[in-house]
Parts: sequence; structure tokens; C-alpha cells
Amino acid sequence: MSGQIVRQEYELTCIAPVHVGSGEVLRPFEYLYDRDKLEAYFLHGAKWFSFLEDRDLSDAFVQYLETEATGRKSRNLLEWLKVNHVTLADLRQAGAIRRKIPVAKPSDQRAKKPTLNNVTCQLVRSDNAHPYIPGSTIKGALRTGILYHFIRKDPRRFDSYWQEISSVRGPDKAAAWNDIILRLEQEILHTLTYDGAKKKDAVVSALRGLSVSDATLVGCKAPAPTVIVQKIDATTLIKRGARRGESAISLFRECIPAGSRLRFAVTANLSLLHTAGIESLPAILAMLRSYTLDGLKLQQRAFEAIDRKYYGDLFDDVTAYKANALLGGGTGFLSKTIIYTLAGAEAEARRFAAAYFDEQFTNPSHKHRAIDKVLTPRTLKRAQTDGADWIMGLCSIRGIGDAQTI
Repeated sequence: MSGQIVRQEYELTCIAPVHVGSGEVLRPFEYLYDRDKLEAYFLHGAKWFSFLEDRDLSDAFVQYLETEATGRKSRNLLEWLKVNHVTLADLRQAGAIRRKIPVAKPSDQRAKKPTLNNVTCQLVRSDNAHPYIPGSTIKGALRTGILYHFIRKDPRRFDSYWQEISSVRGPDKAAAWNDIILRLEQEILHTLTYDGAKKKDAVVSALRGLSVSDATLVGCKAPAPTVIVQKIDATTLIKRGARRGESAISLFRECIPAGSRLRFAVTANLSLLHTAGIESLPAILAMLRSYTLDGLKLQQRAFEAIDRKYYGDLFDDVTAYKANALLGGGTGFLSKTIIYTLAGAEAEARRFAAAYFDEQFTNPSHKHRAIDKVLTPRTLKRAQTDGADWIMGLCSIRGIGDAQTI
């Protein structure tokens, strides 16, 4: 086993804002929003309600919520507090504010609205200070890159999988697709042998030889370690008279800002990885890069055909910053890249994906099968911060120093 276990440090640079959700979603009455200063304040639940009780404002707050529930009038919670003679200093003294987060300027139509609607929170450390990216998120991206590599290397080996999934009709398509991916992983990566273990058992996966630590923040160019960003989609669906398709959506995410740097480590048992044909850690990173760039190229071709000058800058970032990963929520299209690889023919993959989305999302306005003639999904997930425009989740991962043999 000597020399077969190696450890490598990596630095992850957020080229664009990255969102890894904590599972917490704050409604407008659960945070404060200063629309003039573009700042949000997340509240400490127990201390917030204790503060209201101490100020004899509990009943008034219930009335405020009841008014909001009617939908007849949208009011800002921070402004409601000011009317009730409560200041931010009062809340800080009571420990009711968890943290303050800058807000990237919303789209023009929302710039002066009283709230940001629901805000999906970023995963942060228990001290509520710094964001991080779980090792499981990074390992999941590496896993998908590995699967993509082996499918692309020998696509005909997996023809039967595509024939099976493409023949499924109706609402069972999602379950069938998930089952296909699971069996693909088992065929490609379940290469270890143990007495009594079956092919489907996790214990026989070669990825047991890959351990990824959490990525923790080591540098941030932005004023704060997180920022709230509005979801902005570019779409291949263009309305009559418009030059390009744009959709500003009333969905807001707390993100790790562009320019942030995080560090993590990967420990690899090469003897286990070799059983699946994975030679080294640099080889895995190359697989992730190919997977990422191939997905981005499909989008680049579609959107630059619409407006090269406008969308070109977004994709120029990929080369300029040596991007090799898309991480976190809102990365959209990339997870569908495997569909295009399995199908072989792009048109066939698009038809499958369009049918899949129409069956999964019942909103009649989507109409993927009828509308998506160029790309499915037809959107490019973006994030805008203070005039900068980014492809959501775009990252660069590079090794730091030499790998250490354990």
C-alpha cells in the first residue's frame, strides 16, 4: 500500500457568485431589508421574538403578519419597526441580528419594491460568519465528471441505457432516469470485490478511495463574505420585437461572492481508484474540466448565435479565469450534459430533455417540446452584482503545491 495514498491541497476560486443552500428559506417577514442602502439583516429567531415581547410588540407584529397575508398591501418589516420606534442599534444590543448581508442591486422593476420576496440562505459555519462549500458538493461534481468521461470515452458501451430511458413515456420518466444514472454509476465505478458484497452495494464503489474535505474561506475581495443575488435567466425564447430573451425572476439567493477563495483537500487511495481506470488526482480534475467545458460550449453556441457581443463576455470568463467547474444551486444546464453524451445525436437529446421537463414541470407556459428548437433547457443561469454579469456557479479549482504521499 506504500505510495498508494496521496493527499493534495486545492484552491477553489469563485469566478462568479456560488450558492450552496443551507435548506433555510427566509420569507419577507423573517428578515429586514434596507432598500436604500441595499442591505439585508437576518434575524436570530428566539432573540427576535423575545425582543418583540420585551417591547410589547408581539400583538402588533401578529397584526402586521395578518395584513401581509391578505396580499392587499406589501410593507417592509424594517420600515414597520421604525414606525414602532425600533432601531437597528436596539436589535443589535438585544442580539436579535444574526448577520448583515449586502444586496446586489435588483433588476430595475424591483429596485424600489419593499422586499426581496423569499431569500434562500447560503450554508455558513456554525459561528454564522463564513460560508463554506461541503466536501460532498465537490465530490459530487467530481463523480459526475468521472461518469461523463467514461461515457464519452466509449459511448457505444452504454447504448442500451439510452435505448431504455428514451423509450420511457409519461410521469415515470424521472424515476427511470434516476435509476439509469444509478446503474451507470454501478457499471463504471463499482469495481471492488468483497466476499458477500453485491454489485449494487456502495461498499464496492471505487470512489470509496476518494475523500474530499469541506472548502473553507481563505480570501474574499467583496465587502462581506456573502451577498444576496437575484436570479436572472437568459433564454433562447425571444419575444417579438426583442433582441434577446431575458427573464429577471423574483428569486433571491445568498451567495459566496465572486473573487472569493476557498481551500480544501482531497485524499485518494489510488489502489482503489485504479480498479475503475482512474489513474490520478490530476486525471480526475481533467475529467471535471472536460465535463464542465463541454456543457458550457453547448450553451455558448446557442446564446452567441443570438447576440455574440452581449453574451460573449460571459463565456470569455471561462477562458480568462481558467474555469473548470460549475458548483452549487442555479447552475442549471450542466447536470443535463450527460443526456447529450448518452444520446449521441444532439437533436435526440434535446427532444428527450424537452419531454422530460414538460412532464416534470406542469406550468403550461414552459412548453419545452413546442418551443425549444435550439437548446433544452433553454436558459442560461446568471448572477448580476454591481454591474458585473456572471454565469452562476462558475469556478476554478487548482492544486496547491505538490501532493503528499501518506
